Amino acid sequence: MSRRNIGDLCAPERKFKPSKWSKAPGNAGFQFETKRQTKTEDAKRAKLLVKASRLYPALIHGERATELAARLTYQSRDDVPDSLASATYYRKCRNVIAGHLWQFVSGCQEHPIATATIIPESWEVSGEDLDRVDPSNFLASFRSTLNRCGAQNASGFLFACLHGEYEPNANVFRPHIHALVGGEMVGVLDRLRKRKGFRTQRLPHGAETDPVFQRVWITREPLTNLPAPITYLMQSFWPARAIYTAEGRPTRQTRKRRIPEPYHSTYLLWADRWKIDDISLLMGLRVTKSGIKPSRKNRTRT
Repeated sequence: MSRRNIGDLCAPERKFKPSKWSKAPGNAGFQFETKRQTKTEDAKRAKLLVKASRLYPALIHGERATELAARLTYQSRDDVPDSLASATYYRKCRNVIAGHLWQFVSGCQEHPIATATIIPESWEVSGEDLDRVDPSNFLASFRSTLNRCGAQNASGFLFACLHGEYEPNANVFRPHIHALVGGEMVGVLDRLRKRKGFRTQRLPHGAETDPVFQRVWITREPLTNLPAPITYLMQSFWPARAIYTAEGRPTRQTRKRRIPEPYHSTYLLWADRWKIDDISLLMGLRVTKSGIKPSRKNRTRT
């Protein structure tokens, strides 16, 4: 019998479903996208794909774009494509996986529990080259780096999911990781800061600086406003955020915008090639018939 993957999870208990919590009476602090919103988003994506294939034939493969657009123009929930390019399908993945992670941490005794964002320098890729990226290779490389930082002998756990942003001024995609970590794995992430490709450059004022202000962010405060910090780990929308120079320092645009074409369609066609298992990483965790559980070495600590 093959091992269960994160994409094989069943629906979590109702009280841990982010979509149900968003509608809870008196809960105004957390919003989860609705099915109507994601269906509207998919329809917009379909139109943009068709338009981009006409305007940018050298970069957007017309047959692939129109085929994906047709799948994103569905009428019923039974016709929603199992594609990471679909906001509705990704909503389902977020609802299930984030729900099980929420349920797991609610009973977890590992301390501390933190969230993190990691932006490896070597993962940056030009807008034209995104289609060459294999996310499972990125995550395998990240796992190996964590093991070199002591993950193999650390208790605790890590769940990580690949996300990305597009920087229009440089025409680059910056894939990165959002992670939920607990126990000694928090220290493992801390040690990443000293490794090549994860060190943040702090150069003199006026000098050319690293466009990424902080390559390893770890938020150690207790998780509050659940499940918001957990649903944030998985995001179906890759935004565009420009970086510009202000007073000799790179400044990142705060408002997230839709990636401009043709690179928005480039991203959708790339996302359509992969499964949720390809962009997720679990360490110290295993997927069971009933949900997410600690792996053997952590079993006595939950």
